[in-house]
Amino acid sequence: MSRFINLVTFMGMLGLRAFAQESQSDLIAIVFYDNRLGWIASESGQVYSTEDRGMTWTERSRTNSYLRDLDFVNRNTGFAVTLRDLLHTADAGLSWNPVFEEFWHFCSLSSFVRITVFMNRIAFVNNSRCIIEPDLLHGAILLADTSDILATIQSVFDQEGGLFDLAVVGESRMWAVGTQIERVSRTLRGAVYSNSIASNAQWHLQYLDEELDRTLYAVGFVDSISGWACGDRGLILHTRDGENWRAQTTPLPRSLFDIAFVDSRVGWAVGNHGTILHTLDGGETWTMQISGASVDLNEIAALSADTACVVGNGSTILITVDGGLTWQPGSVRTLVALDVNFVPLQFMLHQNHPNPFNRSTAISFSLPRAGFVTLKIYNLLGRLVAVLFDREAAPGRYEVVWNGKDLRGHEVPSGIYIYRLQAGQVEVAKRMMLVR
Repeated sequence: MSRFINLVTFMGMLGLRAFAQESQSDLIAIVFYDNRLGWIASESGQVYSTEDRGMTWTERSRTNSYLRDLDFVNRNTGFAVTLRDLLHTADAGLSWNPVFEEFWHFCSLSSFVRITVFMNRIAFVNNSRCIIEPDLLHGAILLADTSDILATIQSVFDQEGGLFDLAVVGESRMWAVGTQIERVSRTLRGAVYSNSIASNAQWHLQYLDEELDRTLYAVGFVDSISGWACGDRGLILHTRDGENWRAQTTPLPRSLFDIAFVDSRVGWAVGNHGTILHTLDGGETWTMQISGASVDLNEIAALSADTACVVGNGSTILITVDGGLTWQPGSVRTLVALDVNFVPLQFMLHQNHPNPFNRSTAISFSLPRAGFVTLKIYNLLGRLVAVLFDREAAPGRYEVVWNGKDLRGHEVPSGIYIYRLQAGQVEVAKRMMLVR
């Protein structure tokens, strides 16, 4: 997520967050259900998915909402938060429906006046209970029921300042990070809070930053005691016991917006101006990696010690498969359901257009009935080059764009390629020509 404290002093004191508007397709959240299946949310409402460890991404849906975060309970059931509502999907992100029309919350320091919550983060406890974390006049955490629909919701924590991220470990502990407003001086300090997930348990302050106006934006744990948090001016904190936090040394005083660890030793942190930091010793030493990006990097998903995926402003997606020695741009395919209300009479794969093509080409197909569908690209040796479609699909007409890149995101050479569509027992293949 992009995390920029507004330059207007009033908003800054309230702990509110302003997002960069330089691009309508800033990518602000990434989540993986397993090492292959993942989703990305864009600020302008698009949801993308991958089934190849982040090498290629397909536009899954457009929510027409200002998305802030998303997470999934299983391969099909997920939730996304917008500024003012919570969205639910039961089909892996193809369609989204509002759970609540509007959230209301009692503000403890405003004579219990009801104010509208601005949604910010979502997390799951053992893939069942949902915790939603808004940042507003007084940061709050809301606890939802254990159903897939989330029919009820209640406030479990209020504090004066902003809350920006939440980490949950099993069903025992959770940590929140953000800012705390000094009651007398009205200054902001980065803060870490902790609590057990037991009902009515009290939250307590674990860490308060010594420097002023330095916000903590992200927190993550690899087990019940080992965790890291990051924030403004290169601040990274580490705890080895889940209680006491100490600062780690970083090479640059740049704001860090997200942090993720594979285990107790290997991790990354990402931030503004294309910053990627990497550690192999639990953060005792952090080194800069060359991202090749100049925009702000908002979130990172660490899949293994070698593989990680980063999203950022300006539709930026970066992939590494060598531990960050090199970062390559991810590939985004645009999938359009041309008409799901029209049911074709027969299964059909159309000739790609344009053909021959130089940079990208569109492939359309028609499905007379629902089913699991794959659309794959092969070279003339029969080797798999790319997977364009690999999921359940409703009857209708579809179009997907191939950008001439392989499974690793590398451009393939000129030549003839085969694209093959399969749905159930039906299989059709056609040829196309790429000319560089």
